[in-house]
Amino acid sequence: MVEPAEPSNKKMVLRRLLGAAVALIVLIVIGTIWSVATGDPSIAGTGDCLIGQSSDDMKVVDCDDASAEWTVLDEVENVRDDAAGENYTGCSDHPTVEAWVWSGEGHNGDVLCLEPIK
Repeated sequence: MVEPAEPSNKKMVLRRLLGAAVALIVLIVIGTIWSVATGDPSIAGTGDCLIGQSSDDMKVVDCDDASAEWTVLDEVENVRDDAAGENYTGCSDHPTVEAWVWSGEGHNGDVLCLEPIK
């Protein structure tokens, strides 16, 4: 009886790399779905609406939703978390902006300039 040949090292390495790539893609898809499902502000952009009064409770909602409190007038990218504090001036081009929220990972993220919905 002839035994099947062992797969070569190259094939084993390629299989492992392919498996790791598939796992990474699955994690990215799950993370994106989670962000959308929870209304995480990191998915918001100009023209979107939010509810909440602090960065901890901000959520994206449909602008037709009666609970919508804020409209995103602008998004400023690549802002350090320590620069987006109380004296942040990156939204000053919009005189109707009354609040902003920073979201990101590590020390870099984006600031959403928020106008209240009246």
